Amino acid sequence: MFKQFLEIFKTYWGYAMTLIAAVTFVWTLGVKSERKDNEKITIKKDITQIITTQKTQTQKVDSLFIVVNIIKKDQKQIVDGQNAIRKSYVQYLSKDKNLTKEDFIKYMNGLEFQLIPLETKSFNNDKQEYNIKVVPIKPPEKEK
Repeated sequence: MFKQFLEIFKTYWGYAMTLIAAVTFVWTLGVKSERKDNEKITIKKDITQIITTQKTQTQKVDSLFIVVNIIKKDQKQIVDGQNAIRKSYVQYLSKDKNLTKEDFIKYMNGLEFQLIPLETKSFNNDKQEYNIKVVPIKPPEKEK
């Protein structure tokens, strides 16, 4: 009878372990599925954050390009203005037939170019504008 009891116990024990194994397998699949879902959600959040960050970085870079282009444009205007002034002085001085090379150098060394900021009336004007002013350099005063 004890032997028969052990046989029955062994049979039911096998069924119970098979049932526990099946439940464990299903539970493991559920946990893995949930992990994958959580990973997908996390990846989507990370991608959204990266896209947002990249958009702001792109806007910053675009604004820098705009500022650099404005500066280049302003520099070109200043250089063109200086070249026009130089050309004007050269034409004026070339008409003087008695002008020597030394006189020309002395005259040109006596000039100074200055950038004078314009006073703007608008409060929303972010761009500073300049005029070029040519002034004679004052010779040092001699001590008396």
